[in-house]
Amino acid sequence: MNPDPNRKISDYRPDDLIPARMMAELIDGTSDQTWNAMRHKGTGPAFVKVCRKIYYRVRDINEWLDNNRMIRTDTPELPETPTAPPVKRPARVRNDTPTPAPVNRPGRSHKLKRV
Repeated sequence: MNPDPNRKISDYRPDDLIPARMMAELIDGTSDQTWNAMRHKGTGPAFVKVCRKIYYRVRDINEWLDNNRMIRTDTPELPETPTAPPVKRPARVRNDTPTPAPVNRPGRSHKLKRV
């Protein structure tokens, strides 16, 4: 599929793949660097990697946009999905064995030449 740069996201079908280089043109206020950073951090929409090329499915973009709707800027929306239970970590084992005393080693004085 060869995307037309004059199209909007709403002009695409849900299963169409849009190349990553087109995303900055489709979503105002973003750049290629923004999309690269979101992909690296995992904060952007799901993407498809074919060989070395990155594509976004229109359905995933729309879902990502819907999930990032905010009512106020100072309080983020809470996800509707339940959060995972906290990971139970094993208790720290205290080591009661004494540390060995440092070995006396000669300092630099044995390397100095006497005049």
